[in-house]
This record gives sequence, structure tokens and C-alpha cells, in this order.
Amino acid sequence: MKKKQTIAWFILIASLVFVLACGSGAAATPTPNLEATMGAAIAMTKAAQQAAQPAQPQVDVQATVDAQVQLTMAAQQAAQPAPEQPAPEQPAPEQPAPEQPAPEQPAPEQPAPEQPAADSSDTGEAAMAALIEELYTNRTITIKEGEYIKLDDFNNSVYKNLTHEKWNASPRVQTSDFVIRADVAWRGDANPSASGCGFMYSGLALDDYHISIISTEGIVHTYRSRGGVVIEMKGGEYSRSLSSSSGSAKIMLIVDDKQIKFFVNGEEVVRFKDSYLNQGNIGYAINSYTPKGINCQFTNVEMWKIY
Repeated sequence: MKKKQTIAWFILIASLVFVLACGSGAAATPTPNLEATMGAAIAMTKAAQQAAQPAQPQVDVQATVDAQVQLTMAAQQAAQPAPEQPAPEQPAPEQPAPEQPAPEQPAPEQPAPEQPAADSSDTGEAAMAALIEELYTNRTITIKEGEYIKLDDFNNSVYKNLTHEKWNASPRVQTSDFVIRADVAWRGDANPSASGCGFMYSGLALDDYHISIISTEGIVHTYRSRGGVVIEMKGGEYSRSLSSSSGSAKIMLIVDDKQIKFFVNGEEVVRFKDSYLNQGNIGYAINSYTPKGINCQFTNVEMWKIY
């Protein structure tokens, strides 16, 4: 600052010397106006001071306003709460894998249901139909289509020696091919004989018929009558003994395609063909070969009439 003042005084003094020198040169020169000269010197001195001072920077008003606006906005933004940042997405809790059903174990192989044997104690239409299916599968019969018929129980006695008697079943049935079965019980002589209980079939007339019986001696006897002439046909022996005085058995007779088959307790005892077999009445037969006679009782009598 002192340097600037020194320069200003130096300029002022130099100006005064210049003026005085000019005044002392020629006598004819008019007296200078000292006040004007001093005023000019002062003006020059101020100009020199101003020139010596550094230039003041020009203020950029627009820039200042813009800066103030930016500062204001920054302050407002700083005052505002920071926007809530979304919480980071949490991974979904791991779901337990659905329980897999245990692999299905194959069911243990069931043995095939046993087909009812020919001497099955089951009775009724369903049981008879199952028996017919078995007989057809085993080729014991050639046709399985037919009709189930429940026959009435029967009980009777014959006391004549060396004779047989026969009766129609109830309800009355006429056919050529059939399956008939029954539980039979007898009371008779203590001595085994040809006396026995069985079925009558192919009975076209009083003297035309067939009968097949199981005797107390365990023999199946078959007789055929034509015009009153009776002949004994092929027979067979049951493999187990029967009680002659009081016994029982399950018997079944099959007539199919001119062939006779007789079963005792499920065992086939007789099988043969007879071309004389025809359609006729179905019924019961009792054979008496002792003077004391025999009583036969038939229960659970069922029939399958083959079409």
C-alpha cells in the first residue's frame, strides 16, 4: 500500500516541476491558471492511483443467482429424508419337497380261488353256476349254458326184495342233458348189498327209463329199462367204504351228449356212453336187494338243465 502512495506523490511532484519549468521559459508566455493546473494534477494523480490499484473483478450476477439456486436446492434435498430403499428381497424359505408316496408294492400273488369240487357242500344258484363252470373248463360237460332248478327234498323206503322203485322229482322236469346232485342218507340192512339210493332219468314212459344208484356196498349200479326189460349196464366201485346200515354220501349224476357220469363224494366212479339216452322225466330211485328193505333221504337237491 505504501508503495502505491509513493508512486502517487512522485507523479504529483513531477507534474508540479513540469509546470514550473514551463512558466520560467519565456516572459511573453501568459501566466498559467494555477487552479486548473492543480485540478489536472489531482485528476492525473487519481488516475495514476486507480491505474496502480488492481482491477476489481466484475461480478457475474447470473452465475451468482444460479449458484444460490443450486445451494438452496441442495439444502432442501439434504433436509428431505432419504427415500426408503426397498428391503432386499429375501429368498423364499425353502419348502420341504412334497413327500413322495412310497412306491406301490405289488400285491402278493394270491392263489387262484379253488373251484368248487364236484362234492362241494355249497348250495344255491351261484354255487351251482361255479360248479358248472368248473365242469365245462375240465371238459366234463360240452355245454355250460343252462337253467338252475331247485328240487324238493325227498324221503321214501322200499321193502321188497330184488326190486327198485322210482318217482318223479318235484317240480317235474323233463330234459335229456343235465347235472343233478344231492346229499343222500340211508338206513338199511347191516349186510352190504346192491340196495342203494340214486336218480331216475330218461323216463319217457312207465317201462322206459334209466336209473343209477350208489349201493351200501360202495358200487355204482346203472340199469336201463326198455319195454319192461331191465338190464344192468356198466358199473363202477367207489374207492372208499360206506356204512351199510346207516350211511351218507354226496352224489352227482351228469348226462351230457349221450354220456353218463356218476360221482360219489367228488370222485368220478362211472363214465360211459349209451345211445338209448333220450329226453325224459327226472326223479329219484331206490334199489332194495334185501328182505329188510332200505330207506333213502334226499336233501339239498339241485339241478342244472343244460340247453
